[in-house]
Amino acid sequence: SQRRDKLLNKIDQQDLLSSLFNEGIAHQVIKDVPFTVLSSVGVGPLIFLVRDHIVGLAELDNRLIEQAAEACWDGIKRSSS
Repeated sequence: SQRRDKLLNKIDQQDLLSSLFNEGIAHQVIKDVPFTVLSSVGVGPLIFLVRDHIVGLAELDNRLIEQAAEACWDGIKRSSS
């Protein structure tokens, strides 16, 4: 259960991602928007791309992975203006 995991000092993936996003916001590297927006824009497209790869709709190679990661980063990083 979640309570047992917290007592045993286990961190779930959402907590880890939330911590990373919060640190990025604090350092003004990531946009200050709600977690749901950050996770949807920053991670969601990668999940769909992997799903498409698994079902045979997309073939992943290093170039495509880098482009996808860069596009997600562009969506959540704070602009340097």
